[in-house]
Amino acid sequence: MAPTLGNVSWSFHDSLTACPAGDSVYDGHPARLRVSVVYEDGNCNPRAAVPPESIWVTTQPLSGFGNLVVNDQGPNIYADDSTDAGGFTRVTIPSFSGCGKLRIRLYVSGAYAGYRDLMAPTTDPDADGRTTPSEGALPCDLNYDGQLTTADALIEGAHVPDWHRNALFGTMVRRTSLCETCAAESTGTIGESELFWSPDGKRIAFTIHSGAVDGAGVAPCKVFLCRSDPLEGNTLTQFTFPDSNLHDYDPSWSPAGHEIAFDREDRRILRKGIPGIAADTSLILVTASGNAENPGDVTPAISPDGQWVAFSRRDGGPRHLYKVPISGGVATQLTSESDGVDFYPQWSPDGTWITFDRQNGSSDQPHRVYKVRAAGDSLPEAVYDPASGKDAATPAFSPDGAIILFGSGTHDTGLNPPRDVITRTFDPLQQSIKRPIANYDASTFAVTGPDPVLSPRLSPDGTRLALRSKQIWAVRRNMSQPPQFTNIGSHVIADSIVVVGDSPYVGDSLNFTILATDTEGDPLTYQAFLLKEGMSFDPTSRTFAWRVPGPAGTRYVKFMVTTPSGGTDAVLDKFVVAACCRPGGAAPAGAIALERPEGPNPTTGQFTLWSEFQRGVTASLSIFAIAGRRVAMIRGPAGKRLLWDGNGPSGSRAPPGIYLYRMEAGAARREGHVVVVR
Repeated sequence: MAPTLGNVSWSFHDSLTACPAGDSVYDGHPARLRVSVVYEDGNCNPRAAVPPESIWVTTQPLSGFGNLVVNDQGPNIYADDSTDAGGFTRVTIPSFSGCGKLRIRLYVSGAYAGYRDLMAPTTDPDADGRTTPSEGALPCDLNYDGQLTTADALIEGAHVPDWHRNALFGTMVRRTSLCETCAAESTGTIGESELFWSPDGKRIAFTIHSGAVDGAGVAPCKVFLCRSDPLEGNTLTQFTFPDSNLHDYDPSWSPAGHEIAFDREDRRILRKGIPGIAADTSLILVTASGNAENPGDVTPAISPDGQWVAFSRRDGGPRHLYKVPISGGVATQLTSESDGVDFYPQWSPDGTWITFDRQNGSSDQPHRVYKVRAAGDSLPEAVYDPASGKDAATPAFSPDGAIILFGSGTHDTGLNPPRDVITRTFDPLQQSIKRPIANYDASTFAVTGPDPVLSPRLSPDGTRLALRSKQIWAVRRNMSQPPQFTNIGSHVIADSIVVVGDSPYVGDSLNFTILATDTEGDPLTYQAFLLKEGMSFDPTSRTFAWRVPGPAGTRYVKFMVTTPSGGTDAVLDKFVVAACCRPGGAAPAGAIALERPEGPNPTTGQFTLWSEFQRGVTASLSIFAIAGRRVAMIRGPAGKRLLWDGNGPSGSRAPPGIYLYRMEAGAARREGHVVVVR
């Protein structure tokens, strides 16, 4: 073992008994690796506030000692948080598979601090990330008695069907500084609401009691936004400004990132554009029912295509789930239980299911997790029924749809609400075994809730958890980096892009590929959701194809890429289909228009793009070298093909490389890159 740095001391328990889900397995042997680090300067004074990015470990399974795997971690596993006043921090690795020995190397401020080894038998001896009934003939030596016996098999069997996707990562960082000792609902306290991530994962929406209190000591709830990462600051931004006697709740972020829907005074669903992003920031009514004495429409959730809002409505009886177009209109009822109280709908990432929180009967009954088809063509299904006296509340799908998260705790409707509300995860596809995995318990993370509205939500990239108690909390990323789209057809995708737009004509044949990358080389799985008539997607070739039918209008497709760790990236493609006018004029009714090939890309010479039709407008196609110098400009009537012949400004062939293009036609603009090969 290399010598340890003189100003760094570190230790950990070197004999784990682990489970892919990270929960406890065998007494006396921790299931998670927690490396304790104390960092001092040369005078033995604690180094406080050293950022987590400066303290990390690397892992190396040792050959000849089994098949041990560290799940869902990149090459550097960083500290959970900055060092405290005593110079202390911790590095946590929660999920292992296989059986064997691991070498841990510690680095502090770029300096190597030595290595130590540990043993880690797990309940997943075949190292596939999941404990199944068919793990093989021999389990690991889980009880450290030196033998592989039925006792080990019994320990292993108690953890079927635990898997690494149930393990949540990182330490919670408080994102608000609200009053925890003030009376509930008074100024400066947390509001009664779920929380929602922005689609780019940079902000979180929630509510705070803010402003003057009424005669009962209640301040109105208002929607606020905070940064999810403390590296981006701690400023709160107020988003809604209701009258003093009104409350706003449950701010649901649009998947396109430009607006938020929320309910006001427990009876109206409103939406509002986000200042600095949306051109229109006025309040727009989506739906309303009830009155001040009989609340109606509450707890909105915007669909993955941004076109629907699911919500809870009470119309003279029990609460049921409905959905309504985000532009307003007639609501469609989805549930109809005679004594059901259905709240907090959340969509699956493919838009097929809506999970929700149900109470049957009076308010002293427990909360349960249900789901219903968003199409409204089937009865709700019970997903998870908690143990007696417990609640399972505010469920939500992970971004890849593989697990459901919810808050769980003792059901208590008295004056002293319980303090044991924790986050749990489970696999909704495990029909025979629906055992949730406990995460972020109060004893370990000091994150408790006064009620079942914990609202645990994974970030859109699948790497970080946020939840609410008397504060808003979020995890700094400390797991495998998520994948990122680089191209959706001709669109070059930056990390902040969540929506792109295309403008085909009726009769066009679209055919393009999508592409993503992962910095750690994890295998990628491509999917396309919300496919409409005639659309197809081949996940192997990553190719989307569509012979565009009539009528004109707007369709949405959600492209998603995931890794086995749950890392996710998604981009919404908005297709605005026009009936007229095609190149050469309008297509006759019912006619099949000719294809409009674009590219090729990469190209050995010519590169073609079609401009969007706008009567009387001239379109331009500009080609730029990667350094920014314009190489060529082609002009033509909007709605026609613009062709770059591959030549530079002098008429000579442009050298091979990557070029940027910009197509402009009036207010329409399209950008991307083209690769020239010779």
